[in-house]
Amino acid sequence: MLPTSSVSIDNHGAARETVHYPASKGSRHIGLVNSDLRYLYSHQREAGYSEELAELALPWHGVTYAEAISCEAGSQARRQLLQQPEPPDAVLAVGVVHAAAFPLPAA
Repeated sequence: MLPTSSVSIDNHGAARETVHYPASKGSRHIGLVNSDLRYLYSHQREAGYSEELAELALPWHGVTYAEAISCEAGSQARRQLLQQPEPPDAVLAVGVVHAAAFPLPAA
């Protein structure tokens, strides 16, 4: 047997929980910055995101796709969401690299 290790998460469930938090704080227009759909986790997280919105009766959603796994790509995808006619009042990112590009709220 090869000595290997791995870490895995429930991408679908994690996305649902992540949507639930801003919704519980009053957000109703929750957007998602996703990686491109060649990654399995992107499909799983987007499915969890959509299902939680539906369960919470929040029909609005917006998804943009970062062209790469980088801060620049995450920032560009976030800007695309915010430029929509009805921008989100919360934006989630599928990964920490994309989220690192988001500015912190003023204290």
